[in-house]
Amino acid sequence: MKAAGEVERVSAGREGLWLEFNRALAGRNFVRAVALAGELKLDELRVRRIQLDALRQFIAEYQNFDGAGRLCAEYCITADELAALAEELIGQKQSEAQPTLALQGGRAAYLSIAEQIRSFAQRQTAVLRQREGSRGRSGWWKRATSAVRSWFDRLSALWRGGGFPHGGLA
Repeated sequence: MKAAGEVERVSAGREGLWLEFNRALAGRNFVRAVALAGELKLDELRVRRIQLDALRQFIAEYQNFDGAGRLCAEYCITADELAALAEELIGQKQSEAQPTLALQGGRAAYLSIAEQIRSFAQRQTAVLRQREGSRGRSGWWKRATSAVRSWFDRLSALWRGGGFPHGGLA
């Protein structure tokens, strides 16, 4: 059983986490807020909204597309989520048609922010769709090979005279 002082420390520590979490949200430090939300064990829907806010900030405000790509991988953003977010951001940034210098395909080019977002979203959604497709195929393959191995194990146990494990067929 925990001592009264230990319970107070745990409670104070949790209150400190909540305070830091609220400060991170108020200061628009969404990446920090996501990390704290994991420690606070917040519901998945709320964490997902904060993750998307962090991604939105990296793309639209910081124009840090490398960091945004890493966040997509870390937060397991789906291709559909990224496509929807990109369309939303492109719609907002269409009015800002002022071109800026950007690297595209290893060459310098003048692109608007909306064009940069569109280019990033196209590249990243292709990567995400490929990753999602390979997960689906590998999951199917793993299940199929697991079922075949299971039947071979059961048949070999039957041939050795041990009968079926667990008293019967699968």
